[in-house]
Amino acid sequence: WQLATRSPWSIGLRYVAADVQPRLRDTPVAPGLLDRVHVRISAPAATLTYDSRDNVFTPTSGVYASTSYMVAREAFGSSDDFERFRQSLMGWWPLGTALTLGARADLQAASSSTPFFLLPFIGLRGVPAMRYQGDRAASVEAELRWQFHGRWSLVGFGGAGATRTSGEAF
Repeated sequence: WQLATRSPWSIGLRYVAADVQPRLRDTPVAPGLLDRVHVRISAPAATLTYDSRDNVFTPTSGVYASTSYMVAREAFGSSDDFERFRQSLMGWWPLGTALTLGARADLQAASSSTPFFLLPFIGLRGVPAMRYQGDRAASVEAELRWQFHGRWSLVGFGGAGATRTSGEAF
């Protein structure tokens, strides 16, 4: 819901419900290792968003920020109690008529009972999704876009990320 007409602020509610039964493709390598689990997720989530971009697809100025918090509880029907938090911040700044500088930061955190497939992960261009997971994850990225002809552009980008689980960085 947009907080006021033409306001860049909006709030949202959602409800996540899933019944997931992931299983290993191969035989477990360690005796006693579970080859399948059953996870039920039943979690309300709240979001707060700020969006002042001049264009949704290829912005040249403005800020997009989003904060979300999800709470799963056995009382709601989940198999475990857990929480998940995410903060994303993106900004674009024009550098003349044809160049745009963009930057992004992403912070995620999850409690210890969060299912492995919902754990925070590093999200960067060129890095496979969910490859580097942990209880906390942070990513930063910057890009420089040259709009050289109409909708044609050339983009250079770079970034870094880190995850942490129980005090160990990866």
